Amino acid sequence: MMIVKKILPLLLLLTIVTGTALAEEENYCHDESTWYDWEQKMAKYSGDLGFRTLYALRIGLCNLVERQHVTLSEARMIFETARQDLITKRQREANQSNDKLAL
Repeated sequence: MMIVKKILPLLLLLTIVTGTALAEEENYCHDESTWYDWEQKMAKYSGDLGFRTLYALRIGLCNLVERQHVTLSEARMIFETARQDLITKRQREANQSNDKLAL
């Protein structure tokens, strides 16, 4: 139950933060408030490797977009795929944890 209480708020946070970070065709790589938000979340969830991985991916993708090695649409697709993979993994872990508690 303790794991579920930690995972579910983070899943919600990932959905809100990352969903707005790369929404539509707007490039948030230069948005100071978005970077500030990510920095605040990094401080709060510094021990979460999945979140840190998404943050590192965001930095790298913004760099690649800036250097025109990938398009903004490609970067968004890569990021959203990684974000969804993490959410799916966390949901699976939460379900497994609930299954073990039910035994």
